[in-house]
Amino acid sequence: MSTNDFMKKITILSISILCMCAPSVSATIPAMVQTLRTQSQASIELLMSIPNFGILLFVFLSSVIHRYLKDKKTVCIGVFVTLVSGLVPVFTKNYTILLLSRFLLGCGVGMFNSLAYSLITIYYDGEERTRLLGLQGAISAVASTVMSLCVGFLLQFGWQASYFVYLIALIPLILFLLFFKDQKISVAVTKQKQSITIHKTVYIYSMYMFVMFTCFMVVAFKLASVFVEKGYATAAQASMLSAVSSAIGFISGLLFVKVYGVLKHNTLPISMMVLGFCLLGIYFSDSFILSSICVIVSGLFSGFINPCVFGEVARVSNTASQTAASTCLLVGINLGCFLNPSIFGVISNIFQNDTVAFSFLVAGGLILCIGLGHLCISLLRKTEKVYS
Repeated sequence: MSTNDFMKKITILSISILCMCAPSVSATIPAMVQTLRTQSQASIELLMSIPNFGILLFVFLSSVIHRYLKDKKTVCIGVFVTLVSGLVPVFTKNYTILLLSRFLLGCGVGMFNSLAYSLITIYYDGEERTRLLGLQGAISAVASTVMSLCVGFLLQFGWQASYFVYLIALIPLILFLLFFKDQKISVAVTKQKQSITIHKTVYIYSMYMFVMFTCFMVVAFKLASVFVEKGYATAAQASMLSAVSSAIGFISGLLFVKVYGVLKHNTLPISMMVLGFCLLGIYFSDSFILSSICVIVSGLFSGFINPCVFGEVARVSNTASQTAASTCLLVGINLGCFLNPSIFGVISNIFQNDTVAFSFLVAGGLILCIGLGHLCISLLRKTEKVYS
């Protein structure tokens, strides 16, 4: 591998540092509730989910922006906006400004989010693509680990200090400024005269990811709160546990190719089922140790989900449609993340149960049912192929 090719891969993968940066400060929620006493728990949680609305909005607009700015400028502007808006909460406690800055952070991430996946699927194919998609998840997990550790450490100086973690955005900004050059990646598309067409599988997986992330984000948004509610751990301990879980996610990213080689198309439904059991485990647990095991195992298997889905969508999409297909998935993911507080707020009202733990019961049950249904359909299709 040449030095230029190595640096190109490192630079492309560096975008993934920021793809999941918004919920990394969720451990600050309990402290913010104590400081911003005029705001409800739901309003504070909105600060964690509003970036996903910005991401969702700019995922749609990014294709237009990218057409004029190309790869390098699109990524650099997006990362710069993420860096500046991410640091705003360090300097203010005004809720309106906090809400606006968190929205702008999402807008910045949305500018380059789809490129984190499509640059891999456009430049690479086959096993190399699968490996890089796994590494993409691993890089994201490493970043989440580092940010969660920093948040846990900085919390002792106040929740505002925790937002200094967004200085990590300097890494991809510097790499793209120094090492990335726009290339004509559409030559093959032009020769083959491919048109942008979205396969029906992409829409199915977009809805799949919407439900999955709507449920799974209870871990990011409510883990610290459920630990405090149950009384067996602090918000800082929850942040440290999230860091360990993210580190395990790094391992799952590295193991993805081998795991997928064994489980094949069953990797996704089995991962969903295990994830569902883990969330249910957190609901029933009254022990920090048991909850820790559930969080760590969920970190391992959740790391298999994104590369499975993005890899399958890349397989059914032509070169011209890779960015559009990634955008569809990101719409489902970020819409689920954004609507998580609202959806679970409605569910809590319906069942008249406003405990934080109840959200883990609902989310775990839904993910488990989806995974089980998916596995049954997968096994039935395999049986039909054998006897056809």
